[in-house]
Amino acid sequence: DGVIAAWSPTVDMTHAIRAVDNASTNAVYKGLALSAGGSGSLLYAADFHNNRIDVFDATFKPVTLPAGAFTDPSLPSGFAPFGIQAINGDVYVAYAKQDAEGHDDVTGNGLGFINVFDPNGTMIRRFATRGELNAPWGMALAPAGFGKFSGRLLVGNFGDGLIHAYDFATGEFVGTLRDNAQKPIQVPGLWGLAFGNGFVNQPVDTLFFAAGPADETQGLYGRIDVAAESQSQGGSGQQGQQGQQGQQGQQGQQGQSMPQSQPQSQPQAQSQQY
Repeated sequence: DGVIAAWSPTVDMTHAIRAVDNASTNAVYKGLALSAGGSGSLLYAADFHNNRIDVFDATFKPVTLPAGAFTDPSLPSGFAPFGIQAINGDVYVAYAKQDAEGHDDVTGNGLGFINVFDPNGTMIRRFATRGELNAPWGMALAPAGFGKFSGRLLVGNFGDGLIHAYDFATGEFVGTLRDNAQKPIQVPGLWGLAFGNGFVNQPVDTLFFAAGPADETQGLYGRIDVAAESQSQGGSGQQGQQGQQGQQGQQGQQGQSMPQSQPQSQPQAQSQQY
């Protein structure tokens, strides 16, 4: 609906503030990213409906960028900015195919692109084209200690819930995150990906995710950890909780066996959902 809401406990503990309202332009913001590059701290918003990136300063005032900013002439018609993430000073934009109304994405194998721009919107390069992409949204650079995929760009598909890894320098597809049974980790309605930031002993090599299963009628938050370098076979039952529309929850429990002698270089992971 073109609204960006902001919340801070120092402003209002119980209410979000409507910081941006671009409903009059029919904006549909699918993703947000913060970057300290370019002209100070900027907020980038992926407007899926109007096929553009809107930029705001620290006071939520619109920022005018040079003509042609955040455009790619080679992008096929019908694809628009879907996910966006600031990584190492650049802005990564993931594109999905628009439906007839330009409001929601169309899912399918190969329906996705990723471009890299500088903070002023100048295109640096095409990072990934079609292939394993399926309405890509979440993006996160894996740190050292994330096993085989350390230093890779992880891309989460909203379309099929899979998380793929790409060479950060070349954009080459290198693999898919899998569980202890070597099955691809699949999270229905997968949205955001982010590694821990180290605050309050939060692990920096744990991948956290947010999702909207059941056609986005439910909410899911969870974590993915790389399997230990070597661990005896045994169960690893973990409690999880899935919230529905932020109000109701349904309890679940996961239990998986850890194969013996799991080398850290393998992409197995343990998944825990809340």
